[in-house]
Amino acid sequence: MKAFMGDDFLLDSKTAVKLYREYAEKMPIIDYHCHLSPKEIYENKTFATITEAWLYGDHYKWRIMRANGIEERCITGNASDEEKFFAWAKTVPMAIGNPLYSWTHLELQRWFGIYDLLNEKTAAEIWKKPNELLQGEGFGARDRHHAELIQDLHHTKPQL
Repeated sequence: MKAFMGDDFLLDSKTAVKLYREYAEKMPIIDYHCHLSPKEIYENKTFATITEAWLYGDHYKWRIMRANGIEERCITGNASDEEKFFAWAKTVPMAIGNPLYSWTHLELQRWFGIYDLLNEKTAAEIWKKPNELLQGEGFGARDRHHAELIQDLHHTKPQL
């Protein structure tokens, strides 16, 4: 059985694996639809919590949280970052089949080394590690882009 989101995630044949490993894996990423703030990338903004990095400006996550019945105070309101993260964790299992589900787990794996599924039961433990790592070196907005193979970002937001 194939591991959930393992090394061959989305690669469904031997040919796909071969093409990816031999040609695409080391190619630069060109993101044509980036929602990240150009200012935050330029300034290499650091984030106090995973909630700040993930939820402060992500209207896609807000929309699915609303559809899941999450109170607005835990989306864009005055709830604590921890409460907002736990509300997102409650929503993630309802997002299976939505790219947000995959993206959430890919980011947990690649950026923070977390391979557990995010849900209400795992939220408390998962909450800790990213927040500790975000306080260290190499987790600024620009740092993360250099760690990945990103070559170009084309923003949906106004430039500096």
